[in-house]
Amino acid sequence: MKGFSAIAVLAFACAGAFGGVVQASETGARVDMSNIDTSSEAGADRLLRRIRDSAQSECAVQYNTRSADAVSRDGACMHTAMARSVAVVGSPLLTARFHRVGAEMILAITAAR
Repeated sequence: MKGFSAIAVLAFACAGAFGGVVQASETGARVDMSNIDTSSEAGADRLLRRIRDSAQSECAVQYNTRSADAVSRDGACMHTAMARSVAVVGSPLLTARFHRVGAEMILAITAAR
C-alpha cells in the first residue's frame, strides 16, 4: 500500500474530549483534533471527515485514469489509514461512527471519476 511503513503510533491525543493531534503512522499526515469534542456525535463526524481527508492525502488517491484495481487498492489503503487513526483516538463514539459510515466515505472518494 502507498505510504505505509511499520506503524509507529505518534499520537498526542489529550485526556478528555478536546485537543491534540493524531498521527497513525510514520508517513501519515497529522490530524488536528483541537476544538473537537469527540464525545458528541457532531464532533465525531467532524473528526472523521478530517481523518478521511488525511487518509486520502496519505494514500495519494488520484482521480485520473482510474482502473478497478486502483479503486480497490486506494480503498484498502484509506480504510487501513482511517482505522489506525480512529483506533489511536480511542473514542467509542468515533469508532462507532467509523464502522457505520466509514465505508461510504471511502467509496465516495475512491470511486469518484
